[in-house]
Amino acid sequence: MKAVFVASPEGVIVKDVSAPYPKDDEIVVRMKVCGLCGSDLEKTTISYGMGSTRLGHEPVGEIAKVGDNITGFKEMERVFTHHHVPCYSCYYCSHNAETMCDSYQLNNLEPCGLSEEFLVSSMHIQRGGVLKLPTSVTDEEASLIEPLACCIRALNKCDLKGIDDIVIMGAGPVGIMNALLARDAGVKRVILIDPNEFRLEFGKRMGFEVLHPINDEEKTRSIKDVLSGRGADLVVVATGNQNAFIQSLKMLRKGGSIVLFGVPARSSFVSIDLSFLYANEISILSSYAATEVETNRALKLLADRRLNFGSLITHQFNLENSESAFRCAHDAVDAMKVVIVNEKKK
Repeated sequence: MKAVFVASPEGVIVKDVSAPYPKDDEIVVRMKVCGLCGSDLEKTTISYGMGSTRLGHEPVGEIAKVGDNITGFKEMERVFTHHHVPCYSCYYCSHNAETMCDSYQLNNLEPCGLSEEFLVSSMHIQRGGVLKLPTSVTDEEASLIEPLACCIRALNKCDLKGIDDIVIMGAGPVGIMNALLARDAGVKRVILIDPNEFRLEFGKRMGFEVLHPINDEEKTRSIKDVLSGRGADLVVVATGNQNAFIQSLKMLRKGGSIVLFGVPARSSFVSIDLSFLYANEISILSSYAATEVETNRALKLLADRRLNFGSLITHQFNLENSESAFRCAHDAVDAMKVVIVNEKKK
């Protein structure tokens, strides 16, 4: 079967590998659709800041093989499978920091989510990492579960009830998802900032205010003027670009918060005036990944169909053409969410 791996030193390669076979407490899923995440793109560079470089963590498929001891799942059922699951018994898991669990990044799909078939471990099955899909959610829509769950986890760290203005740095798929969730939660004003004209226009069509990135102090002041002269209550940095973080400090109000959402490159050092943070009571939060709590919430949102998340998908490529898919997602000339399918669509 075919699977996609990071090529050295950069890019991806499609290889032929052996098909997986489950042990008694495992299942094998035949991938149907898998979304490309911004972190997948970053994994193809030597500066990726996290540990695993395994590609494809937004896979949707149907169960192809079931281990002899498995109950509750059967062949041909449509499922979404999360790539990481926490243990739910350690100190971190008992203190609402499940994605910091020591075993979280140690478990994964084998060989990866971007493969014709992948093995799902007993740990994933036992700890809520496999979600059955209702008929009301298409395969393509279900591939949005994981990134949407990450957005839910990030915004849950903030008290949106008292927030009037949010600025989101980065108008890519997760930037728009954060914006849709914030607006749905009652935030009065959501502003998207991105250098990509296509993505700004996409955000504008969805009803959001859009601005270009800040390049100087005069523009910084003008953005604060746009935000009632005081600055934003919350800035979500939905990009790994460190300049976006620096800019976010300049547009935040006193007592405001910043959420680091995008994955920064390794060794992304910045210089911060601690007296400024202290005197203005600036809070800096970070949010990494998601758990079954958020993935189930994401699935429910998609099934409810109140928010138009599915419109974010603009391109799909066959698994054999994954290299083209990665280029399309990286260049983003006319692309939002790019997905890879395991069979050619008519």
